[in-house]
Amino acid sequence: MLGAIIGDMVGRPYEFTGKKDYNFPFFNRYCTTTDDSYMTVAVGRALQNCINDLDDIEALKKETIFQMRDIGNRHPDAGWGQSFWRWLSVSPTPYNSYGNGAGMRVSAVGWIADNEEQVKKLSKAVTEISHNHPEGIKGAEAIAMCVYLARIGKSKEEIKQYVIDNYYPEIKGMSYDWLHSSYGLDEMGNWVSCQGSIPQSIVCFLDSTSFEDAVRKAVSLGADTDTQGCMTGAIAEAYYGVPTNMMLEAEDYMPQDVLSLYLAFDQVKKKRVLR
Repeated sequence: MLGAIIGDMVGRPYEFTGKKDYNFPFFNRYCTTTDDSYMTVAVGRALQNCINDLDDIEALKKETIFQMRDIGNRHPDAGWGQSFWRWLSVSPTPYNSYGNGAGMRVSAVGWIADNEEQVKKLSKAVTEISHNHPEGIKGAEAIAMCVYLARIGKSKEEIKQYVIDNYYPEIKGMSYDWLHSSYGLDEMGNWVSCQGSIPQSIVCFLDSTSFEDAVRKAVSLGADTDTQGCMTGAIAEAYYGVPTNMMLEAEDYMPQDVLSLYLAFDQVKKKRVLR
């Protein structure tokens, strides 16, 4: 979860600016949490509150809706998309979305699940309450599964092959260098869809050498930089861990409610395999 929050904060100053500089200042006074972090901790809180009976999917759905609306409505200026803000503030009815909001909030599943089947079940439960389009459900599952596989010690080669076989075969031909030269804003808005940003975010992790390098690569693609940083950072944390000095610095940038919820979730999440 921390990796997702850091990626969100670090990417926020460059969102939709068109800047594609890898060597940007990592933390600066413009780093703030956005809807990505608030929904990430909301899902984490819901999983934590349901930890004793995760088989009760309906209860998990209800708790996730409650936490997302409770936390979201306390931060009306966090950068919500119009359709999702309506879901938060007016009516929590699924609206067939395949926006990348499905992928940015789901990383806590990978820290809680015991096996692949549980990843799929929990990911679907916390996603379909709003993003019930097949691409939204698939995108969220892909991020949650990558976090889970990284957490249990799978290699990058194994993670990549799993993604190719089950979600996005197109990443076989992708690299960070190619994405950096070709990816960005487009008039159709594909950069904010699951299929237009999740494969790219996964590739940034796969081509990385460290947690910081992974986040830098995701943000330097341009376009939806906070969400790309959030999704890549979530996987990178599970694989590399977050350096202690970076963790302490990141905590200084978090609002109190995000910090408290992240620290509380940290007490119940499963441990990652150390490399």
